[in-house]
Amino acid sequence: MTLNKNVLAGALALSLLPVAGMVHADDAASSVEIQFNGSVKAPTCTINDSDTDHSVNLTEINQAKVAALTTGQATAENQQRFHLSVNCAEKASADDLTLTIDGHTDGSTPNILTNASTDAASAKGVGFELFSEQDLATPLQVNGGVVPSADYIDRLNQGNGSINFVVEYAKQDATVSAGALTSNATFAFTYK
Repeated sequence: MTLNKNVLAGALALSLLPVAGMVHADDAASSVEIQFNGSVKAPTCTINDSDTDHSVNLTEINQAKVAALTTGQATAENQQRFHLSVNCAEKASADDLTLTIDGHTDGSTPNILTNASTDAASAKGVGFELFSEQDLATPLQVNGGVVPSADYIDRLNQGNGSINFVVEYAKQDATVSAGALTSNATFAFTYK
């Protein structure tokens, strides 16, 4: 009887060898190592903070001139030019980056920067509207819009250059009152 047990155990072990071999063969065939390669591109252009206009002062405008405008309209009178100084390490394209502007606006005139002054003597019903030097007829979109790349890409590709803009007074509400006016906007490159 012991012999039969040994024979049976040996026969069982021999019969399992092909199954063990198949399991091992399947494991080897069901895994593979894959290498992934790529690269991270450095920003094409940066804004030169030290040579960019940080404060732009418009000359005083008469209240009646702003009040005579249609709500949402800007006046070219007393406009002021300003620029962003830009350094580009390599040629930029519209496929690489976009330029955006963020600032405080209201729902009724979303392209006009509102007066941030809370002083009781602050101007009311008037704000600032921004334009590209390339297109003085179309106000730039603030908060969610992009500056059209055609307005600046060529200037970026001249090496260290500038992107030029214009700011104008704009009528924001039906009633305009005289007083101080201030607002801020953030210009930023976003890389794709």
